[in-house]
Amino acid sequence: EINYDDGSNLVMTFAGGVLASTDHQDLADAYAWTRITTTHTGTGALASRHYEFDDGLELDQTFTAGVMTSQTHSDIGDAFNWTSILTNYAAGQISSRTLTYDDGTALTQTFTSGVLTHQLQTDALNVMAWSQIETNYSAAGVILSRIYDYDTGIRLTQTFAGGVLTSALHNDTLNTAAWSTIQTTFGAGGATAMSRVTLDGGVQYVAG
Repeated sequence: EINYDDGSNLVMTFAGGVLASTDHQDLADAYAWTRITTTHTGTGALASRHYEFDDGLELDQTFTAGVMTSQTHSDIGDAFNWTSILTNYAAGQISSRTLTYDDGTALTQTFTSGVLTHQLQTDALNVMAWSQIETNYSAAGVILSRIYDYDTGIRLTQTFAGGVLTSALHNDTLNTAAWSTIQTTFGAGGATAMSRVTLDGGVQYVAG
């Protein structure tokens, strides 16, 4: 056991002479955390680490061969607008992240070589006007498309070129509107280049 000048206290346990766990407490409230604990493998390599922060936030990290593979932030004290953030890593780079918010919405992101390539927002508790929003990105992280699914059954599909919106397609999947599709294309400056409305009866109105 080690008692530091700053008032913190560190307890280390060993198994067969190898470090098995640690418990570091901030007894004098000198830091933004109250406790940090770790567990270790039979060879002493770091296996997990747990932080408890003053604001009620907790952070759990897992390791393989000393390299972090995942971490979970939990908002135990309800200090933030989210309840948890789960992040996974592969070969030291972020591979996925899922954020769950207080209102029940969630955001799941997928990464390739550390670059965001896909994300999906979902509305589990139906607090939004949409049920999900899906966004796709290029290997360089530039947006390619975004699809909105609204509670009314309307689906909006947007396509992008070089990160700039080039077209939008509304589909009335539940037949709640007087039209079946609205297709819009955009010019380089973002102005509408063409708009085509197809009514339920098949009549089309084209502008541009």
